[in-house]
Amino acid sequence: MRSMLTPSLVWRMAWRNLWTQPRQTLLTVLGGCIGAALIMAAVVFFQSFDESGNRWLKQHYGPIDWELKPPAGTRHFTQEEVQAIAERLQPYNVQLLPAAIFETSVSKVDGQLQPVQTGLRYLAIGVDFAQAAEFDPDHPLWELSLSADQVILSEAIAKPLGLVEGDTVAIPDKRGNSKLFQVKKIVKEEGITGYRGLFAAEGTLIMGIRQARNLSATPDGAFTSILAGREDYALAEQSAVRFPTPLPLFDLHEQKVADENQVNKMKQRHGAIFIICSLTAILAGALLMIQILQMLVYSRKESLALLRALGFQNRQVRAIFFIETTLINLLSTGVGIVLGIPLGFGVIRLFEWFNQDLLYAYGANSIPIMPYVSLGGIALSCAAVLGLLTVISFVACYRMGKMNIVLALRGDQDPEKTGGGQWIRKGLRIVLTVCAAIIVCSHFIQFFSGKSLEIMTTNTGFVPHRSLSVLALWFGASVSMLYLVVQVLPYIQKGLKPLLSRIGIGDAAQLLAFRYPAGNYRRTFIVTLLFSCCFMVLVLILIVTQHNYRDISQKSYSILGYPAYIKYYSEQEKQQILAGLQQDPELAEAAQNPPMMEPYMLGFEPNDVFLDLQQLNLTVPSEAFLAHGAPKLSQRSPAFASDEEAWAAVLNNPQAVILDHKYSYEMSTALSRKLNVGDHLTLNVYNKPAEPNTPDFGKPRKVVDTIDIDIIGFADTSTGMEFYNVMFVHPQIYDQLKEHGYRWEYLKESGYVLLSLPSNDLRDLRKIEQRLAAQGIKGFYSPGISKAGEDMNMIQMLWIFIGFMTLVTLNIGLAGLAILQYRAVQERAKTMAMMRCIGLSIRVIRQMLLLEGTTISWLGLLNGCLFGSIGGYTIVRLAELTKPPTSPALSFDYPWEIILPIIGTLMLIALLLNLAPSRKITRLSPGDAIRSAGD
Repeated sequence: MRSMLTPSLVWRMAWRNLWTQPRQTLLTVLGGCIGAALIMAAVVFFQSFDESGNRWLKQHYGPIDWELKPPAGTRHFTQEEVQAIAERLQPYNVQLLPAAIFETSVSKVDGQLQPVQTGLRYLAIGVDFAQAAEFDPDHPLWELSLSADQVILSEAIAKPLGLVEGDTVAIPDKRGNSKLFQVKKIVKEEGITGYRGLFAAEGTLIMGIRQARNLSATPDGAFTSILAGREDYALAEQSAVRFPTPLPLFDLHEQKVADENQVNKMKQRHGAIFIICSLTAILAGALLMIQILQMLVYSRKESLALLRALGFQNRQVRAIFFIETTLINLLSTGVGIVLGIPLGFGVIRLFEWFNQDLLYAYGANSIPIMPYVSLGGIALSCAAVLGLLTVISFVACYRMGKMNIVLALRGDQDPEKTGGGQWIRKGLRIVLTVCAAIIVCSHFIQFFSGKSLEIMTTNTGFVPHRSLSVLALWFGASVSMLYLVVQVLPYIQKGLKPLLSRIGIGDAAQLLAFRYPAGNYRRTFIVTLLFSCCFMVLVLILIVTQHNYRDISQKSYSILGYPAYIKYYSEQEKQQILAGLQQDPELAEAAQNPPMMEPYMLGFEPNDVFLDLQQLNLTVPSEAFLAHGAPKLSQRSPAFASDEEAWAAVLNNPQAVILDHKYSYEMSTALSRKLNVGDHLTLNVYNKPAEPNTPDFGKPRKVVDTIDIDIIGFADTSTGMEFYNVMFVHPQIYDQLKEHGYRWEYLKESGYVLLSLPSNDLRDLRKIEQRLAAQGIKGFYSPGISKAGEDMNMIQMLWIFIGFMTLVTLNIGLAGLAILQYRAVQERAKTMAMMRCIGLSIRVIRQMLLLEGTTISWLGLLNGCLFGSIGGYTIVRLAELTKPPTSPALSFDYPWEIILPIIGTLMLIALLLNLAPSRKITRLSPGDAIRSAGD
């Protein structure tokens, strides 16, 4: 037999086995494809998340690493100053691109040259194209010839305004006069064409240096900024770095470093969930492929046993089967990988399509997740899937060699039950059952007693490494509970017997429906585990998403309790803003004596509370500020009956102050303790820090004044850097210390007009911004437009999670159920045919198969729903316990309206899916069923 069995014959026999059973082969390949496709989709899913931040940095920076601005006291760089900076930086291999950069708006105009749509908060960059070509040599844009009345727009400007190449746009100059330009080209955001500057602009336009100077009122030969980057462009595309050396010739802005920190923060915040979702899909796909190959083992047992009976050696039979599984594995992997890539892309693109309006609205303040997969990721997925299938094939071949030839020829032996050691397996089953019961009991005791939250938190907040044990116990309990349920299926049947009888299911159908899953408990356990794991993660993410929506919806998106402000740089500009507000009928009421604030920063000497230099923003709560509604106090002195009395006390008592609420609960390395209402502090005031190119620059600061303060309250200010570490003080203290005050170097404005608006809706805020811009009023800012982008980023992530996990649950769980039911019908075809012959009706057979498959799928779904709800509740409670005490508390609200339709739909699909396996066997006569049972 050995001489006859050549390698080519082995391959032909394996191929013939596949070809002669096309339906079996197709089902096997299809099941393997689903597992491989979801593993590939998981790789796309994770790589898209991991790469989106890097692509976003490349898109908006490219060769740009830093931006150099003129030092304090000057508005422009001269040619000589640019040359001097270049010479000083030459040893550090830094390349420079001087530019005229300014914030502007763009209006689309009609045939009568009247504006029909205006976009605001864009960044205009004027450069010399020859110098830009040296700075960014890989971009073909610099080869264009741009006339004086032409401009280049990024897609971020053109798409929202509906602009195409050749259209005419109006761009205002510093005096408010509109200049007309023709759109020469619309380009993708890449490097300079995607640079958003220091204030998160919403789009970029490129023009010649001369035109940019005219619009920004920059003198001839001068520049407002210098874009800088490493000469090695390959390095510039990598991670951001700090500037090589400080120099007094310019103010340095390392915005790329800050944005890279934002990207890293996004990865830290959402990376764990991405990994959980991806691993869930990979685990489910692997379990599905195991079931597929086990089904193949069972279907081939008689033919392979026949070869053994004819004299083939065990090794030769294993070789034939292994080659057969290898061919199936190659087909499954290839088709699955090809299908998995568009599957992963489709989930992300589908979300992008559903939320395109929100993405455009918040695009400047969020990092979008775009589909991506590398060749390395594809190769790794192929290798992982093939490797996994190959290992499973080896195990299947080994178990195939252990089968009893006589029993296999009679069709009485399941390869899963071959081999000796029956007592060992029974003992192991008892041990596993006891261990599972202990794990489940431990988890429920920990959960209902509240110990899980105690373990994950301490007085200082969330403790990640201690939380791993809680999460591991939670996941272990979900698996263990399912294992216990599978072990007690006969007892479940007895408990459900009255209900099942009431709905018309006969005793015989009930008994047979629960006996087969209980007898093949490992197979049943794996399929229910597929359903449970996928649906558990889906329910958990739904609960977390719904909680985040509720948390976001209650955010005020305000600064000092006001939804927006307009910044001004001079007294003249402030008066222009006030006059413009009076002319707007919708804002006239808000413009009646609006509150105005001109905060300044002070540095205070370390003392027994401040362990290091402490910088506070001082401002006065004016009568207008209090009249329009001051921020709510999170804490106040018991001497005051209301917040209004406490705020009024600041205007009446020079020592009374109200601080930012974070000082009442937040500990940092700069504080020795939290501050409390009633604290009396003596603060030594430092002098203003010296500016570059002055004699005192770099020297230690000196104490120039001392104040005594009494803390009478803490305000929920919800501020940005404009009022960072704000302290509301009496006008006397404000005037006394003003000469020592300063601002952050990038906050050039002198003050803010706070606006009390009727609506904080994004669309209303956009309309107000556009109306003010039409009057020449710039500097409008609202957290509802910019800060909400961070929340949009979170919403984006969570919806992608939901879409992906829904896809995994539908495909993996239902495919596993279909395969299990197919195997159940195939293995018992003769048995069911005999039952038909002895008088059991078609109705009983159908009820048996329907109840059997429905029980398996519903148990998995219900278990996943239970533990997904427990996990979601734990995460929500953890988030509430670790949030700042001043943030509004949210009770747990279970999203019944979302979860019930999903679980109901999945149950219905599973129910309908179980109708298919019995169709063939029940439509045949008993005699035909006997004859075709082996097909």
